[in-house]
Amino acid sequence: MIRRFVPDIVGVCLIAVVAVLLAVRPDVKPDFRPQAAAQGVAQKAPATQRERQDLFAAAVADDAVKKRNIFAASGSYAATGAEMVSQPADNSYVLIGILGGKERKAVFRDGQGAVAAFAVGKKMGDGFVVAGIDNVSVKLIRGKETKELKIFNVQYKPPKR
Repeated sequence: MIRRFVPDIVGVCLIAVVAVLLAVRPDVKPDFRPQAAAQGVAQKAPATQRERQDLFAAAVADDAVKKRNIFAASGSYAATGAEMVSQPADNSYVLIGILGGKERKAVFRDGQGAVAAFAVGKKMGDGFVVAGIDNVSVKLIRGKETKELKIFNVQYKPPKR
């Protein structure tokens, strides 16, 4: 059995030996000291007028970035009252699963990413009430409005008994 792997082992060893032979040891002098470290603190040349203008332009650009919040709809860092109070969207819940058992529950993900499970008759945050839970769908009712949410790409096969 080992004879079958002898060419592979020899090839790997040969490659390793060639790599070791081709590797060059870096030419490092142990008593070498950088010139700046030997002199102490290096003196910086005085900035020219052009360098000063470039530094000023960079500082102005930084101020512009600090004033504008690219992650807010208003563009400012101060939160307004309208942004702080967010109304849930009409389709703020997404059906992600159905749990079976003694009491069936529908598992939803809301607009902020939180996951919650609701049984039949429970009221959700957006005012809908879970009216019925099937194998791949959930029926929701709010007043006269009715919705049916479905889990897509699910093929239900009842268990064999």
